[in-house]
Amino acid sequence: MPIVTMSHEAFFQFCKDKKIKMLAAVVDSSATPYFQYKFPERTATLLGSEADGLLPLTQKQADVRLTIPMQGQVNSLNVSCAGAILLYERAKNL
Repeated sequence: MPIVTMSHEAFFQFCKDKKIKMLAAVVDSSATPYFQYKFPERTATLLGSEADGLLPLTQKQADVRLTIPMQGQVNSLNVSCAGAILLYERAKNL
């Protein structure tokens, strides 16, 4: 699998140039629940670290902020679990 590295700024510009919607996964009750969002064909799912989440700059650049609603005292999932949920939801729309 090809791997590409670039700066945040270059990535944001690449997505804009290619008309790729940037979807930021956030822990924020004001964000759109992932199951209420209709994923467009061209998307980039942005996931942050489990401890700190996405950088504020990345959240600001994102087209949409999505959240995975949680019950009880848990406020977030392991990043691999969150990614799997969001990618599965995206795959349902293919």
